[in-house]
Amino acid sequence: MEDYILSCSSTADMTNGYYSGRDIHHIDNTYCIEGQTYDESMEEGVPLSDFYEKMRNGINPTTSQIDMADYKEYFKKFLEDGKDVLHICLSSSISDSYQAAMAAVKELKGEYPERQLYVVDSLSASAGMGLLIDILADKRDEGMPIERLKLYAENSKKYINHWFFSTDLTTYLKEDRLANFTYKIGKSLNFCPLMCVDGEGKPIVIEKVKTKKKTMEAIVSRMEVQAVDGKRYTGKCFISHSDSEKEAVKLASMLEARFPNLKGNVEVKEIGHIIGAHTGPETVAVFFVGDKR
Repeated sequence: MEDYILSCSSTADMTNGYYSGRDIHHIDNTYCIEGQTYDESMEEGVPLSDFYEKMRNGINPTTSQIDMADYKEYFKKFLEDGKDVLHICLSSSISDSYQAAMAAVKELKGEYPERQLYVVDSLSASAGMGLLIDILADKRDEGMPIERLKLYAENSKKYINHWFFSTDLTTYLKEDRLANFTYKIGKSLNFCPLMCVDGEGKPIVIEKVKTKKKTMEAIVSRMEVQAVDGKRYTGKCFISHSDSEKEAVKLASMLEARFPNLKGNVEVKEIGHIIGAHTGPETVAVFFVGDKR
């Protein structure tokens, strides 16, 4: 294994156990709900089931991006220890954290000219970002040096496909960052639209679908067409959900039946507080390696 730090922000929606088990460092974003501010962690703060129930009851959490000073402090501890760092950020189309991280890099390069500090804009979110970091950890464990891994990340990130839907569109209708949402859906909540993340890392609506069943079938069909080698796909597939485990497990079963050569079972994960504050409850998302977005 190469001796450098592989890192990401908590918006990859992986657990602390996953990070420690795979030797991946992470920096927490923060969220505020009912006047209290918490560092995001899957094991700390407001339990996710309570978090989403509060949102259903009309409570609106807020989120804060990681600023330049926080990134500088976070990176500095590794550089002082003589370690190089490759850090993966949340999509710059969703957050300004990438710009903040790059500002920290600019300052730290002058202080630690002998060290390598790289930041990659993942153009991804939630377990899509998690799938990218998982693939990078595999390559690191195979011995890929940091310079090559940085290039690999840049070349691979747009091949992480994101497809998702929600049966509760309340939060989406409030989100200005969701390109073409209101145009495609209007103000009606009586749809379960098929959505994806495009090549610029922006969530967009692809198709105005009436029922959840048809949207889930559409995702399976899209994966058949877009996954590497189609139905013979041998890579990993992640699903994340915001308090919608029943639908996530059902979709996982549909995918496992259609793609018998998957690398392990479909891994079902929870959407964390930061991403969940912008999706609301009842979102289910599928991530796999496929066609370039």
